[in-house]
Amino acid sequence: MLNTDISQYLHVRESTVRYWLERYETTGDVEVIQKPGRNRSTTEKQDMVIQSMVAQYPTESTGQIAARLSNKGINVSKATLRRRFKEAGIQSMKPTSKPLLTSGHINKRFEWAMQHKDMNWNQVAFTDESSFHMKQVIRHRKSHK
Repeated sequence: MLNTDISQYLHVRESTVRYWLERYETTGDVEVIQKPGRNRSTTEKQDMVIQSMVAQYPTESTGQIAARLSNKGINVSKATLRRRFKEAGIQSMKPTSKPLLTSGHINKRFEWAMQHKDMNWNQVAFTDESSFHMKQVIRHRKSHK
């Protein structure tokens, strides 16, 4: 079988087929060799401590967790923490910057509900506040003065 036939069958480039065939001829194997890369800055035990710390303090930032870990003798950067969270399947979210309802909103809603508790809700038509214009084009014209 020709390299071009193999590449078309596998949907890869012909150079890829040549590479793997040459590698098989020289080594007698096509197993993917794990490259050494950089050593991890944390051990498996430290990774477990990091995960348990996140479970204990789920609302804290990476900086706060890094400070807590530093108190336990584990010095890691925020970037390393984010990588460990990703590896563990832990997602981070930013907290809302303001409460969804203030105490004033809650009080006003309660007052409104108390005023309307005896209303016959079967006679109310519920709609949203969106307006629609069917087959109407709205254009803004520039005025020349």
